[in-house]
Amino acid sequence: MKSPKWFNRIRRRSSDRAQHIGDEHIAYDEEIQELECAYEFALDELAYAIESQGSIYYDGDRETAQEAFDTCVGRYRFLMDHLSDADCVKLSARYYHALQDLHTQLSQLPCLY
Repeated sequence: MKSPKWFNRIRRRSSDRAQHIGDEHIAYDEEIQELECAYEFALDELAYAIESQGSIYYDGDRETAQEAFDTCVGRYRFLMDHLSDADCVKLSARYYHALQDLHTQLSQLPCLY
């Protein structure tokens, strides 16, 4: 299965980039927890946007859902840039399809304005 165009931008950067930052230490459990929180928040915001379709709140809810998704993808990219290859495989196995599904649902919502 070929990855969608937008998802190629959030894949792990080249190994050269990883080597330059290899000396940095990140707290794996804390970072994973932050990603999980960002993902759950994005899911909640998407649910609010879906529920508010047709109401005066929809535009704000849709925008907030998009921002929450972007934050979640940013956390994912940060981790993919800083984790070991083995941890990246685990992270990708857990979140790749989940983020793809979230993006699909978000893109199916009516556009703003």
